[in-house]
Amino acid sequence: MAVNRRSEERLLDTDERKLVSGARYPELSEMKADDLRKLARALRERRDKATRSVSKGNRAAKGSDKAGQAERGNREKAGLIQSAIARVNKEFSRRGEARE
Repeated sequence: MAVNRRSEERLLDTDERKLVSGARYPELSEMKADDLRKLARALRERRDKATRSVSKGNRAAKGSDKAGQAERGNREKAGLIQSAIARVNKEFSRRGEARE
């Protein structure tokens, strides 16, 4: 899913934007292995946090359509962060290193 910068700014906070932008080329290919692992760990933590928020909202809504729409932003945020994780994982594969 292609997302423009304006949507990213709307969905992500400042720290998340820095993490996601760090998971883009050419920065990604220039990172040291330890920094790449730290980036992957931080991205996974943020993705899990957004996913938990969606799950919690779904449980609280108990079938309400409006509540599902309210959680759309968290779903999109989790998707953006997941895309960044995929780029990091591809970089690990390209380098032939083990992911953490």
